[in-house]
Amino acid sequence: IQILGSGFNKPRGVALQSDGKILVADAGNNAIKRMDADGSNIVTLNSTFNQPHGVAVQSDGKILVADSYNSAIKRMDADGSDIVTLGTGFSYPYGIAVQSDGKILVADAENSAVKRMDADGSSIQILGTGFGAPSGVAVQSDGKILVTDTNNNAIKRITEVATSNRIAVAVVIIPPA
Repeated sequence: IQILGSGFNKPRGVALQSDGKILVADAGNNAIKRMDADGSNIVTLNSTFNQPHGVAVQSDGKILVADSYNSAIKRMDADGSDIVTLGTGFSYPYGIAVQSDGKILVADAENSAVKRMDADGSSIQILGTGFGAPSGVAVQSDGKILVTDTNNNAIKRITEVATSNRIAVAVVIIPPA
């Protein structure tokens, strides 16, 4: 195990930029930081967040932030500037991921839900409810969505089947090995 970087205070989320640089949601410092792949050259991109927990990168290089204690999903340029709020109706979003089609997935902890919205923050859909404070979300290569269902001590998989304008959702509990 190699320790990368220092000076973090409750780092919660991590993502990679296309150039290999590492982004860190540094919750205790209310910041998004970036460092080189070897852990050197740590810079604060922006420190105007309130306990950011998740970070992801869109295909155009823009950075998405689950600004948890502001109950918002925010997007900023790769240099940390031009912050905009995307979507509404979140309550302590923790995890965030981007699907191959550019749609944004959010683990919305206090709403006990996983939500999906368009890349610009419009058209928010609920993909699943009844989770116990979901905190992480990821997309498998086949498009299936993994969720850390924190209070239920489980990892769950969402498999969706599009049916006209509705989404039929099946949630599968993945048993521990």
